[in-house]
Amino acid sequence: MNDSPSYPAELGVSMALPDPLRGSGRLFLWPKSGGQALRRLAEEAERRFDVYDADGCLAIEVNEDNIVGFLGRLRKGLSEEDLEETRALFKPGLDEPSLSDFPRADSLRTFITFARGKWLGELMSEKRIAVFFQPIVHAGSHEVLGHEALARARSKAGVVGPLRMLSAARDASLLPTFDYAVHEVAFQERANARAEGKLFLNTTPTTASEPDLVLEHVRRLCRLYGTRPADVILEITESEKMSQPDQVERFVTRARDDGFSVALDDLGAGFSNLNMIHRLRPDIVKLDMELTRNIHDDEYKAVIAQKIVELAKTVGIRTVAEGVETEDERDWLEAQGIDYLQGFLFGRPEDLPRDTLDLASTDG
Repeated sequence: MNDSPSYPAELGVSMALPDPLRGSGRLFLWPKSGGQALRRLAEEAERRFDVYDADGCLAIEVNEDNIVGFLGRLRKGLSEEDLEETRALFKPGLDEPSLSDFPRADSLRTFITFARGKWLGELMSEKRIAVFFQPIVHAGSHEVLGHEALARARSKAGVVGPLRMLSAARDASLLPTFDYAVHEVAFQERANARAEGKLFLNTTPTTASEPDLVLEHVRRLCRLYGTRPADVILEITESEKMSQPDQVERFVTRARDDGFSVALDDLGAGFSNLNMIHRLRPDIVKLDMELTRNIHDDEYKAVIAQKIVELAKTVGIRTVAEGVETEDERDWLEAQGIDYLQGFLFGRPEDLPRDTLDLASTDG
């Protein structure tokens, strides 16, 4: 089987992004205000810069390895007004901007979105998206039910975590494209490892808001890699607000009709609320790690978790506790009747070995 995943051409999203910010150069910034904040952020990031007092311009030295991280720092450290009013331009090498360059200067907000989108597009087009798999086990027996596919990327500086990529994808309106790329790699790596058991596949609400596209995509992957829909659990992540809940409901209904199961991820964090359980009626709910961490010592967390597990059992929903790291947490959760457990106590996210795995194969 080909080891290089081929991102599907029929997704309707072009990967022909503009040329990346390659090599070294200088980022020229013209703040209308907030110049002091820009200098402070450049100093904190240990970036060399020159100040042109005549026009209030900062010329900050950057390269392709650090520019995206530095732009993320600016995005967090500047006010919305400063991001909109500061003009930005990148010039390679030590070249000064010429008159013909100034029309290309855009707001720093737009520049950041553009640059982060190109960076993410490079990761996808160069096949540098990776997937690590974390086991999910049955409570009590601790036999492996399956694995959650967790997005990572491989770069010169090491492994890139999911939050940075998700943030870039959201800013650049690339969430569906990113989800599709991760799904493709997850199916391929699982097939390469000949892994059995369930595959938990994260899907953002934005992607789920296009149910016809995403479900055809996952059906195609099942056919391509010989995976039964019954072995795929589509996790709707709650890292963002569901702007189109009616479409997400349609996604859940259609997914079940196709033989997939649906999980509601990160319950107890982000934008999650009990009303979404009523609206989506998932097969599985996952308690967020912030809720399960030290739950045996926290009365408030304990009461919330008990009520969620009780509610889930009453309406026939299975439960997964994420972020389980200690035996005390495990014992408390099992005593409450949790169905499945996930966390460092049972395995860290890692590559699957490329040989046959003896995993529990069960419809759970």
